Amino acid sequence: MTDTQAELNIGIGNLESEKTFLKPAKVKIVSAKIEDTKKAKKLVVFWVQHPDKPEQIGLSSIAYLQERSVKVSGTWLNLDKEGKLQKGSALVVFLQKIGANTIQEAVGKECETELDGQYLVFKAY
Repeated sequence: MTDTQAELNIGIGNLESEKTFLKPAKVKIVSAKIEDTKKAKKLVVFWVQHPDKPEQIGLSSIAYLQERSVKVSGTWLNLDKEGKLQKGSALVVFLQKIGANTIQEAVGKECETELDGQYLVFKAY
């Protein structure tokens, strides 16, 4: 029997997979990048340094309060008619929370994260 044939006969084990998710922590924004998506919108990806991981990770979602409940939204680059960041958007709520007026001003800021399911998101409430 070949190795491939032997693999076809491997039985079901009893051990769950070991998932190594990053825990929520205070992170530092190292850089920001605007990326095109398959949708018509652009997405702002913040590259951060997490205390439990040597490599930088990209975050592009924010948990924030909207009408008394926590909502999670992507960091979409929504612009108003004047070409400025759309007031009330998740991105603007986040920038205001960390004391930044532009995306570039967010670089160097520290902010809290939390888990949304299995993914880390910025906490902006």
